[in-house]
Formats: sequence, structure tokens, C-alpha cells
Amino acid sequence: MKLPAKKLVISSIVAASFVVLPQIGGHHSSAKAAAINTNQVLHYGESDSSVKALQDKLQDLNYYKSTIDGIYGNQTRSAVRSFQGDNNLAVDGIAGPNTLGKLFSAKVSTQKVSNDVTLTTNLKYGDRGQAVKDLQSTLNNLGYHAGTVDGIFGSTTLNAVKSFQKAQGLQSDGIVGPNTRAALAAPKTTSTPKKTNSNVNAIIADAKALIGVPYVYGGTTTKGFDCSGFTQYVFAENGISLPRTAAAQWNGGTKVNSPSKGDLVFFATVNNGPSHVGIYLGNNQFINASSSHGVTISDMNNSYWKPRYLGARSYN
Repeated sequence: MKLPAKKLVISSIVAASFVVLPQIGGHHSSAKAAAINTNQVLHYGESDSSVKALQDKLQDLNYYKSTIDGIYGNQTRSAVRSFQGDNNLAVDGIAGPNTLGKLFSAKVSTQKVSNDVTLTTNLKYGDRGQAVKDLQSTLNNLGYHAGTVDGIFGSTTLNAVKSFQKAQGLQSDGIVGPNTRAALAAPKTTSTPKKTNSNVNAIIADAKALIGVPYVYGGTTTKGFDCSGFTQYVFAENGISLPRTAAAQWNGGTKVNSPSKGDLVFFATVNNGPSHVGIYLGNNQFINASSSHGVTISDMNNSYWKPRYLGARSYN
């Protein structure tokens, strides 16, 4: 007599609220899938397998285009911020439960797979593509600092758009709609926005108020600064967004032949390129976060700084 075939029963318990498996498709393989706890909080500076899974998912949606290394650095934070902006989340660069839940859900938007936006599309914070590059080039040419022409509508580009809109008598909302596009094509004035004494004085006052704060490598708070963390902090206090590193601040600013008060001054202290930055005070003095003295005022003409001086950049 023929015996009935035995049934193999496999049971599994999936804690869906706790672990989500990234969807696999396109160029990804099953070996690339990784579990992630969507109830955790991932932020800048972390390094583990959860960050790697985060990068993998962001790359799958074309937000993250760097190496998947499991290190939550600037590019990962930028990708998270872009995703948050596109999905009506708080744009803070922190991958918390809301962001992770949205990112790893089946309903997540995949608009970024096609990055380029047309010139007739409203451009806003978080957008990417050739249209954003064109916008950045135009703003830079008009004297409104939009940062590096990288096609990423970040905070620096946003501030430039708002400044341009204000100068043109438009609603300063940072969104490049029909009125702003028309103004960019035929601006009322092409002159470079002028520094105001009040803005420069505020920057210098805020910088001097931090004299004595210790130097901390990688520091970006009043507990301790490195050189670019100090300049970034002071300018942010005055509504101006700077890149994070001295080299990026050098590349992003508007070149000036000689510094004015409130400009950034750069020095080559390690190699030939910019590795140190401070804020020019006038009379050949600048304030900076020195590795030996913390936040202090230095003389550009002394024997150490003078031969290392590279030039100045304006962000005002």
C-alpha cells in the first residue's frame, strides 16, 4: 500500500514592527539584504551593520551614491536629508523610527530613480539633477552663493534662492517656481549682494564671544571646535550655511582678492591645500580655532601664518 507523503511544515515568527528586510530588486541580490531595527535611531558618526543596511537602501533608491561602508558620514547624512525632504519628514539628517519606517516600507517613494527634473518643474530643497546644476550656476554667476555646482539642492542653494527672491521682491520661500524662474532669466539687477555692516558685525561679535573655547578635533559645538567647525557654527548662528571642512569651505565660497571683515581666510598648514580656516577681523587679524590655543585671535603677518596664507573667500 502506498503511504501518504509527509507534509513538511515550517513555522516562523516575524516581528514586523521590529525588523524589516530591505526589498531586493534590480541590481541587488539576495545576499545583499540585511535586517534592520526600524525602532532605533541612527545618526552622524555611527558605524555598524545597521548603517550599512541604511546606505544599501538609500543607494537602491538612488539617494546614496558612495561606497557602502557602514559609516554614517556626511554623504550618508546628506542622502538621509534628501530622502526626508522628499517624503514629508523632518529634515534633520537623523535616521529615526519615522525615517527608517518610511524608508524600508513597501510604499516608499522611488521618484529619485529618475533624478533629473525639467526646467519647467518647481525646484525645491532635496531635488537633484541637471536642472539644479543649472540653477546653482545661474545663482553663482549672479553673485548669490549657491555652493558647489553638484546638482544637489541643499541648504546652501536654498539660502541662495531665498536671498535672490528677497532681492527681486518675490516671496522668499526657497522654491523655484514660475516667478523665480522668470526672475532668474531676466533679473532686475545682476549686482552681487552687498554685505551689511550689521551682518558682518554680528558674525564677528559671535566669533569673539567664543574666545577661550577649547580646540577639539572634529568639534562643532561650544564644548570644543576644530577650525572649520568653528567657522561653520558662527556663520550658522547668522543664517549662513557653510560646508563642513576647510577644503570644502575654500571650494564653496566666492573668491576675493583681499579679505574684508567677515570673510574666511585660509592657510596650508599640512600640505599645499587649504587645511586651516578663520574669520578675518581686519588689520591683518583673524579669529580661529587653533589646535594649540583654542578659539583665539591671531596675526596673519606673524612668522607662522604669513608663509602659509592661501587666500580668502566670501560667504556674505
